[in-house]
Amino acid sequence: MVRMPSDASLRSCSKFYLLVLTSLSLVGGAIAAPAYDIRFAAVQGDPVGSQTLTGVGSQVVSNNDLGEVVFAGNTLIRSVVDAAGQRHLSSVPLGNPQLNAIPLTGAFDPSVNDSGQVAYQGAFGPFGSNYGIVFNNQVLVSTQDSIHGSPINWFSQVTLNNAGQVLSAAHNDVAEAYFVNDQAVVTSGQVIDGIEIRDLSLWPTINDSGTVAFMGQWATGRGIFTASHKIVIEGDTIDGHHLSFIDGGTALNNAGEIVFPARFDDGQYGLFSQNKLLVRTGDLIDGHTITFISQRVAIDDLGDIAFTAQYDDGQYGIFTREQLIASVGDIIDGRELQSVGQSSNGANMLAINNLGEIAFHAYLDGGAGSMLLARPVPEPSVVALTFATALLSLSCRRRAYCTLRSSQMSLTSPVL
Repeated sequence: MVRMPSDASLRSCSKFYLLVLTSLSLVGGAIAAPAYDIRFAAVQGDPVGSQTLTGVGSQVVSNNDLGEVVFAGNTLIRSVVDAAGQRHLSSVPLGNPQLNAIPLTGAFDPSVNDSGQVAYQGAFGPFGSNYGIVFNNQVLVSTQDSIHGSPINWFSQVTLNNAGQVLSAAHNDVAEAYFVNDQAVVTSGQVIDGIEIRDLSLWPTINDSGTVAFMGQWATGRGIFTASHKIVIEGDTIDGHHLSFIDGGTALNNAGEIVFPARFDDGQYGLFSQNKLLVRTGDLIDGHTITFISQRVAIDDLGDIAFTAQYDDGQYGIFTREQLIASVGDIIDGRELQSVGQSSNGANMLAINNLGEIAFHAYLDGGAGSMLLARPVPEPSVVALTFATALLSLSCRRRAYCTLRSSQMSLTSPVL
């Protein structure tokens, strides 16, 4: 004869089950911010084929969902860090692009997409007398093109999306323009939602749907725009905070979330999206008080951000909203970091992919330049669940009323 449990016994066991799950939820909350495994993706002096890596200065870095880190050294470099933490460097094939028969003499400012394709800014001719944006062995736009009748002098940004569209920011002495491939999509003097944009920021961004977001300035203020719409301007209120000065570059993900830096209220500084304040000076992150936030920020498709900030006693570090990832003075593989993610010209020296992996530049002891990759360590949720299951099993055996199936926890469901 099978002995059936009483209602009281079932309620007792059910309540214990709920207690265990609640405890597991609390444990899960405690480990929500993952630990990071930080490895060098490249160090000045590394072998690259038959050559030696040089020139890893304050460079733009780009990474993708394949785990590749791409940057400029003595040529364009692709690095992959394997599961054992070993780095493998190779040269990015540059092809043989020519600018009106002028050969390529240098390459920098790369951007890599999730297919491993790379767009970059190329120098053509002796001493880099001409510059152009290169993708698929083609020069898309160059200093031989013009904005409002005046030749382009230089480019400040190259971004390649997963649709194969290349966004570049071009400048001359009187105007600026953003190009997608070879077409200008925004130019200074353009009117967007009734506002005449006089100046364009150095650092626009593009997502996979082709939306371009940027900071634009007009006669009396600044704002965040797309090529066709105003998003937010100085004087607007976001999350209860009055924006007084919009600054720096923008980051945009495939969900359409735009992140940008701004001053607000009583002189505080922070990173905002269209709808909320994400982080501000004075915030306590991982036990450190944020005192300064850089103008550049990176965002993934989940809305996670990475940024460079100053904290506590003036040190710089790479942060997410939840924790400090790396900072000046850290020792990585026996080398001390002497700077992290900093650039005098505002170059985007950190990047984040949709795996949560953060790539960033750092100078090391002795002055060597390097690129690092911080990879989140998987949360030990399986271990926690196994422990909770064992506790529940022990309790049920003692009561001899609950049945623990081999493949799952099963409990007859009385009304509690």
